[in-house]
Amino acid sequence: MKIPSNRDDLLIEKFLIQELSLIFLLKEKNVWEKLKKNYNFILKQKYIQYLNYSTINFDSNIPSIFTYAIEIENSTNQNSPLWIQNKLLNFGTKPCENKNDICNLVILEWGQNLNLSTQISENLENSSTYKIESLNKNENFYDSHGKNYELKPGTIVLKKNSNEIISVFGILNTSVKNGNTFLLEGTFYDINEEKLKSTFNKDQFLQKLYRKMFLENFRFSFQRILTLLEIIYFSEIKSKKFITKTKKINLESVKLICFKKNSLKVFLNLDTIDEKILQKGGFEIVCKTVNEFFLKIPSFRRDLTREIDIIEEYSRFIGYSNFQEILPKKFQNNSTLKTSIFLKQFFLNYGFNEILTNPIRDNSENEAFSIKINNPLTKELSSLRTTLIPKLIETFNNNARISSTFNNFFEMGRVFKKFNKQIIEEDKFTAIFTIPKNFSTNNYSDWFVAIGFLENILSNFGYETIKKEKINPNIKFFHKTRSILLKENNKILGIFGEINPQYLNNVTNKISVYIFELNLTYFKNYKLYSGLKNYKEYSIYPSIKKDLSFLIEKESNFLALKIFIEKNLNSLKSIQFFDIYINEKFNNLVNIAIRLEFQSNTYTLTNDFIEKEIEKVKSLLFEKFQVQFRN
Repeated sequence: MKIPSNRDDLLIEKFLIQELSLIFLLKEKNVWEKLKKNYNFILKQKYIQYLNYSTINFDSNIPSIFTYAIEIENSTNQNSPLWIQNKLLNFGTKPCENKNDICNLVILEWGQNLNLSTQISENLENSSTYKIESLNKNENFYDSHGKNYELKPGTIVLKKNSNEIISVFGILNTSVKNGNTFLLEGTFYDINEEKLKSTFNKDQFLQKLYRKMFLENFRFSFQRILTLLEIIYFSEIKSKKFITKTKKINLESVKLICFKKNSLKVFLNLDTIDEKILQKGGFEIVCKTVNEFFLKIPSFRRDLTREIDIIEEYSRFIGYSNFQEILPKKFQNNSTLKTSIFLKQFFLNYGFNEILTNPIRDNSENEAFSIKINNPLTKELSSLRTTLIPKLIETFNNNARISSTFNNFFEMGRVFKKFNKQIIEEDKFTAIFTIPKNFSTNNYSDWFVAIGFLENILSNFGYETIKKEKINPNIKFFHKTRSILLKENNKILGIFGEINPQYLNNVTNKISVYIFELNLTYFKNYKLYSGLKNYKEYSIYPSIKKDLSFLIEKESNFLALKIFIEKNLNSLKSIQFFDIYINEKFNNLVNIAIRLEFQSNTYTLTNDFIEKEIEKVKSLLFEKFQVQFRN
């Protein structure tokens, strides 16, 4: 069985049994707890016999080390019982077949190192003869068999005043074989305060268990070994104890962890808490409120430091198969998926190229609403992007520098802004494209071609009547007089306009470069408002075409104009904008020409009918859009 590196306490039999009983929901069979009631009279005699201990103090120069010793006498000499030897073999330890096997057994059972030594002189009442100290240099120690051990600085030893080393404290000694009188010694220390050192063989002295000692087991270890010495070797315990004068042990303070009751619902999907499981796990409930438990953590469970550690322990105790997994809810936003698919396919069909750029960028401009990265890899990658436009223009310029043709590009990605101490994430769609200029005098028809291209896209999402507003002249990258905001019901759908020439490189004056950025938050209803296309029979009667030319305000919505004409004319087959002319003398007006095609499916239209329809539409356009018709 492999023990996790953070669970050294499971190397101790007592804790391992407790752990297994919790995991497999077994009840620990404690025979003595049941039988003890029948032997109270004997126990009482024993307690009275050892009630008046005399105390002898050892001098010690180590304040954080506590040593406790009891003198044992009149022990018989015989081999250790087979059950002890077999148990040691099962733990991988070779038996010594003497009293030392009892020490090894207690180490395995309780994790506490105890030492038996026969090298103590009989005159222990004179405590000034002995002292406990930590070695500050390398010294040699010879056991009762003359075997030499080299002790390193930091080893805790018991010395005579003549500096002769009598015993090495805290380390199991093999010197007791046939001695009738010896000293049983135990040393406790906080491993975080003192690092005891020794060169003893690890297998021989079980130093894998020597790494940690637990104060909870110090008393039980003494009780166990004294009981075995009395029963097996008929040992007698003298009514005197030897302890160090200084007993100031800097132990860690009591560790309490607040355990919220709803945590089991959040993490394990459990509605109730079984307090018995917490108590069986060694957690003492010191306080209980409506919503919380305050648990006292055993000192040997140093791996438990957070509430989530308690939750993990609880889950192990009840069994991983006894609580339901909490999986994230699966959902698919079909509208967003359809939007991205439509936009990508639409622009790819029009010959655009999709690009993907890094969302981390340079923060040299230090925008107030940009989000800075605390630990950037480089200065050039120190903040999150707030728009897709700069990288798109950079890509366009690089392509124009190395290519003989101007390519159109688009990108779909997420941008990040800081507003009112909150982080806002939005999905944006940005495209950059070129339109050849019409070199007629002061003709800006390319602008209307570009906005018409965008309006065609917006109509697929139900935006038929869009309000256009002038942009703030301080907005970067956009032409001050040829850019607009696209709004609908006070929602800013996006921004559109011609790129300011100062941001373009290697671009001739024969083309105009336009760019727009749409906020995809408002583009989730693809084709929602589009009606079903029905079959229409082809007309066998001739069509008649009429042209109209008029002045209208530049900020007018041409799509709304087209829809208005279609709704108010009878037998109208199609409408087409075929000319746009801008003259400075018209101020904020633009001259447009439209071609109306009339056709009926049931009869041939007459000129009188057409003229009446033309006069009707002129009147309605003047009333609705204040247009000025040209002769």
